[in-house]
Amino acid sequence: LNMAARKLDTRAPYLAEMVRSELVDKFGEQAQYSGWRVYTTVRSDRQQFADEAVKRGLEAYDKRHGWRGAEAHDKPLKNFRVVGDLQPAKVTQVQSKSFKAVLLDGTEVTVPWSGMSWARKYINTNRVGNFPANASKIVKVKDIVRLRAQGDTEQRTWVLGQIPAAQGQLIALNPEDGALEAVVGGYDFADSKFNRSIQGWRQPGSAIKPFIYALALERGFSPQSPVSDAPLKVGK
Repeated sequence: LNMAARKLDTRAPYLAEMVRSELVDKFGEQAQYSGWRVYTTVRSDRQQFADEAVKRGLEAYDKRHGWRGAEAHDKPLKNFRVVGDLQPAKVTQVQSKSFKAVLLDGTEVTVPWSGMSWARKYINTNRVGNFPANASKIVKVKDIVRLRAQGDTEQRTWVLGQIPAAQGQLIALNPEDGALEAVVGGYDFADSKFNRSIQGWRQPGSAIKPFIYALALERGFSPQSPVSDAPLKVGK
């Protein structure tokens, strides 16, 4: 249960917290330090696929809504940490179709045009600007930005990214027996420990309408019945 004290083959922090919380609820705080072995129905490969799907899905959604600009400017790089798999980097040089940046470990990397040309300026939720003409329209020297590595070590390229403004979740259940197959509660557990898979209360949506309409018909309403949409005042 102590994820920081041991090397993990698979990171599943939302799942681990669910297990820890359940043990504490059933057996008290001492259960965390009593050497329990806990077995779940989650397979590591499916959990990794789920985690990757949520991350890539949120990043793709976020990119479609445009580039919100650098995370900071002329700030110490050591003040920033990796979020998801997006590494913080400080821009050191901007050329026409590329820019160079330094990572937390001091490594200097180059982001090619193919890794940043997506960065149309965010205007609002429904609008983005034109595609940028060159790198100087996107970043400038001393900007703190987010980068993600693509490909293996020998053919690695770097892509400009940004921490998604939206959040998401994924929970997968086995339809045969209800066993939990994978759970992801958000983009990054260290950034937000709120588990949206089990802690997020959602509006019921249109699925509840048949129940409401059926009850209305039962009580004498018809499709032609007028219903006041004036504000309701509840209580004093």
